[in-house]
Amino acid sequence: MAHPLFTEIVTAVIDHDPFFHNNIDCIGKEGIFGLLKCTSSIHQLAYGVHAEFLDEYMHISERTSRTALDHFCQAVMQIYEPEFFEETHGD
Repeated sequence: MAHPLFTEIVTAVIDHDPFFHNNIDCIGKEGIFGLLKCTSSIHQLAYGVHAEFLDEYMHISERTSRTALDHFCQAVMQIYEPEFFEETHGD
């Protein structure tokens, strides 16, 4: 994927879904970065890797990878579906 396209999609997803925002937990520790969650999701989609593989490769838990993938897919559909739906079904 071209870097500008990757950056555009990641920025749109992070802006759209609070799940991808950098959160601070109750002890003041920063959570997993949105960029890492998006990258994990794209890896799962592009390469068909299992979330458990990303635990060691990207240091992101299997559960977080799966949740990120769900949120990522929902965000992409909500952001881009109107644009592509109009083009394919417009008069």
